[in-house]
Amino acid sequence: MAIVVPDRVQLAGETTDVEELGIERDNTVGETMMPSNPEADHVVVIGASMAGLLAARVLADQYGRVTVIERDELRAGELHRRGVPQSRHAHGLLARGREIMEELFPGLTAGLISKGVLSADVQAQARWYNEGLLLRQAPSDLQGLLVSRPLLEASIRDRLRALDNVRIVDRCEAVGLLTDQTGGPVTGVRVMSRIPGAEPNVTAGVIPAGLVVDASGRGGRAAVWLEELGYPAPEEERVRIDLRYTTHHYRRTPDQLNGDLGAIIGVTDDIRRNGVMLAQEGDRWIVTLGGYLGEEPPRDHAGFTAFAAGLAAPDIHDVIRTLEPVEEPVSTRFPATKRRHYARLSRFPEGYLVLGDAISSFNPVFGQGMTVASLEALELRDSLLEGPAKLAVRFFERTTGLLDAVWATVVGSDLRYPEVEGPRSEQTRHGHAFMGRLHHAAHRDPEVGRALLRVINFLDGADALQDPAFVDRVLRSSES
Repeated sequence: MAIVVPDRVQLAGETTDVEELGIERDNTVGETMMPSNPEADHVVVIGASMAGLLAARVLADQYGRVTVIERDELRAGELHRRGVPQSRHAHGLLARGREIMEELFPGLTAGLISKGVLSADVQAQARWYNEGLLLRQAPSDLQGLLVSRPLLEASIRDRLRALDNVRIVDRCEAVGLLTDQTGGPVTGVRVMSRIPGAEPNVTAGVIPAGLVVDASGRGGRAAVWLEELGYPAPEEERVRIDLRYTTHHYRRTPDQLNGDLGAIIGVTDDIRRNGVMLAQEGDRWIVTLGGYLGEEPPRDHAGFTAFAAGLAAPDIHDVIRTLEPVEEPVSTRFPATKRRHYARLSRFPEGYLVLGDAISSFNPVFGQGMTVASLEALELRDSLLEGPAKLAVRFFERTTGLLDAVWATVVGSDLRYPEVEGPRSEQTRHGHAFMGRLHHAAHRDPEVGRALLRVINFLDGADALQDPAFVDRVLRSSES
């Protein structure tokens, strides 16, 4: 059966000639047409995820053309899509992530605020409960945006599309990598169309490129593709947490939560439930409740509200118990935090790079995903300045420290529960003990709370919490 690339495809809402994308036809099933002259100045980014969009922005400064391909349909507006299941749940855009996005897309913050997005002092206008203790609220210089994932993603996508050398192609799925020889560089990507209603519902082709950047997410097939090309797959590390969470939306009025714009209630050693309530555009609350190791928030409002009553603090329950949801609930499971160790590989093909959740997918309770993707984009930008040779190797090396730090924080916290499997060192136990003292100190001392929030928001490194003067302040404040 012959499968044919159509003459024209949907591109950012417009119909575009295939030749303009550099897509070459492959009309014979089972054959891969290799590009004879790969376009060294053309990059293909697999996935219009946040990591993919931010990477594309950085790549656009160094390459003549950037093509982002996405298997989902990207309709106009702020819509949820299948490829981003987390978009229906509460999202935290941490302060450092917002700074980087603003740097890459000047005017983004003001544009979002003009659409009804709220800006908040993350210490003065949000309630952070750690170990059941409220972090002392006080004015700070930490500004956050309370924005839904679909609106943020659509706003970045629109700004990316405005660049002359960037194209976004939706309903286009990457199915493999191209190379002209075993062990040779990657020279492009094989693609299949996912246009609904087509008979048959697949078309095939190849897109030549000098660089392929894989931002296909947690379920990406990079490891399989590497093995197909004769390269080893990366070592994969998993920590099973069996996290289950449900989200409801409610109408919001300014008097609720006494005017504060968010409440974040973490787990404790005895309470395996967490909750997040954030103000969003459109005068709404988004409320996400979660539970570890089989604790599952009910979908019905009565059960959901009762679940909220079992959190380590009453703030979320006190608001939602008198409200009715305005949308259907959404539930999701997150089985395990996962990391693929690309930096440990002895061989990796030129012309290919993996980033975002395709490398590390962390427990979403910590709200770090978008900010980690932003930081990776900056590391990619710096890696590009040294030229294309061994780009992936340099990028993996540059991001190892960042991912090590996030992994230690996230997994170290999850290991508090004996059912979570993973190595527990004496250092881990001392770390837990110190964090307990720190949360007691932050409950009393706003400066300790501010220092903790700066680390949580990636404005300072975790070593800031180990400064001798700070440790002394924590110990004194926690004992007072």
